[in-house]
Amino acid sequence: MMKTWLCAGLSVLVAATALTRSVSAQRAPQPLSVTVSQIKPNIYWAAGGGGNSGIIIGDNGVIVVDAKSTAEGAKLLLAEIAKLTPKPVTHVFVTHSDADHWGGLDAFPPNVTVIASEGFRKEQQVISAAGDAPNQRVPSRLVKQGREAMTIDGVKLEAVFWSPGHTSGDLLVFIPDQRIVFTGDVTSNARPEPTLHENKGATADGWIATVTKIVALPADLFVNGHGEADTFARPWLEQRLKSATETRDKVVAMVKEGRSLGDIKTALKSAPQPASGNPTYVEVVYWNTLLRGTKAGTK
Repeated sequence: MMKTWLCAGLSVLVAATALTRSVSAQRAPQPLSVTVSQIKPNIYWAAGGGGNSGIIIGDNGVIVVDAKSTAEGAKLLLAEIAKLTPKPVTHVFVTHSDADHWGGLDAFPPNVTVIASEGFRKEQQVISAAGDAPNQRVPSRLVKQGREAMTIDGVKLEAVFWSPGHTSGDLLVFIPDQRIVFTGDVTSNARPEPTLHENKGATADGWIATVTKIVALPADLFVNGHGEADTFARPWLEQRLKSATETRDKVVAMVKEGRSLGDIKTALKSAPQPASGNPTYVEVVYWNTLLRGTKAGTK
């Protein structure tokens, strides 16, 4: 009886959470300004108008990482790029399926190559079927699980698809020669804890495993999808991983003691519920732990 109640209750919680969050919630009005900052002689990051974007200037063209929330924001980004170089944008990498990172794709010329992960495409199809897609632009090239080396406009890079992380379709752009990784929202500083879209397949254990591999990359800067430059350094990311792992372990131990979610959140001083309706990190760990225990009990 207890197992039946637990399964039913967990299903209701997960379903309710998924229903309260849609891509529309991620398309909240953004400031209509884009600020560009230099990282290396040919590499920049751009804040405003959506998630952070990357700008990589190659021999004959420009590579962009993430396309802002809307076409208007993307046009501001393109205008800033034009101030840096007369070279055209040739490629756009999309790090994941939250609309504030690909909503502006329509502003890019149709001959631009759009690169995303296979996981992104699956999530995009679900979003489109629900009528919640910010545009109808689909990737021209898909990256499979793992690391794929590429040379684009003379720039040697790796497209890295490790999942789950923030979603089940996160794509990283790693530039080994410059020791820089564009991480999207896997290492976002939007909140004082990792933001996990469990309705898109993210789990706490998956995030920890993915970020452990990211930290192992030979890089010095990890440019995240939301945050300032002081959160791009390796020590910040290592501390985020350490804190998230410790919190996961504490929640798992408390669940085994039979403590309630409310009790656990109070004991750990859990971050408040985000306005978007996304669950907190502690909530995701709690539900992951319950679900894992329920599955084990039914074997």
